Amino acid sequence: MTRIIAAYEQGVVMHCVNLSEALGGVNVIGVRHSNEVGVLVEILQILRTAGLNVEQMENQIFAGAAAANATIRLTGGLERETLDDVRALGRVYAVTVRGGHN
Repeated sequence: MTRIIAAYEQGVVMHCVNLSEALGGVNVIGVRHSNEVGVLVEILQILRTAGLNVEQMENQIFAGAAAANATIRLTGGLERETLDDVRALGRVYAVTVRGGHN
C-alpha cells in the first residue's frame, strides 16, 4: 500500500481502471531535453501548431537534474516535419517515436 501512495505522490496513478484510452491514431514521442524553464512550452507549442492533442504526458528528471525525458502520448497525424521542428530546438537532445506516425 505504501508503494501505491509513494507513486501517487510522484504523479503516477497505479492500478487505476478509469483512465481514458485513446482510439486509434496514437503516437508516443519521447523527448530527451535540457531540464530548463521553457523547454516543454516550446515542444508543446510545436505540437499545438501541428494540431496534435496531448492525451497524456510525463516528464522525468535524470540524476543531476541537468536533463529530462518527456513522454508525450498524442492523437492525430504526426508528420515528419513536426518531429524535425522538435528536434531542431536547441535544448532538445533526442526524439523517439512509437506508434503509427505518418
